[in-house]
Amino acid sequence: AAKIMQFLTKVAQKENIMVVATIHQPSSSIYAEFDEVMVLSKGRTAYLGSSGNAMEYMAQLGHEMPANTNPADFLLDLVNSDFSSDEQVESILDSWQKKGALEYNRKASQEVVEVGSGDKSSKVNPDSRSQLTEIRVMFWRHALLAIRDPVLYLGRAIMLLSGHIFFG
Repeated sequence: AAKIMQFLTKVAQKENIMVVATIHQPSSSIYAEFDEVMVLSKGRTAYLGSSGNAMEYMAQLGHEMPANTNPADFLLDLVNSDFSSDEQVESILDSWQKKGALEYNRKASQEVVEVGSGDKSSKVNPDSRSQLTEIRVMFWRHALLAIRDPVLYLGRAIMLLSGHIFFG
């Protein structure tokens, strides 16, 4: 897993792309490769942001990480009601909802993407793309997938038709 994470990090840096991965209980060496982490519990966000700032954020909430502890295990234990009280988990979740998310969104809204070649006057917020543009991109990607693997879509169409006939 550590080798795969190192490989993904190299590819992401080389190709200038974002890699999103769901990892359950990563080792400390894998956690060290993360730029940002999102900790979820009970369908809610407990933390979202820089992996290096996660311990500082939890310390502000009164949860200091013990020495020689895997940061990922520490975070997961904090938000898992099998290892922590339900009150503690709810407190962490509520704190993020009230305070942490606001700070994270404020930082994200300050980041801008430069458009054009060196024209500093034209800056655009990355969230400003229209919903219509997003839909167009998603339909285009789906069409490419259908063209590249028509057997998959033909199989799905046959199964869908068969299911409708059966239940009809």
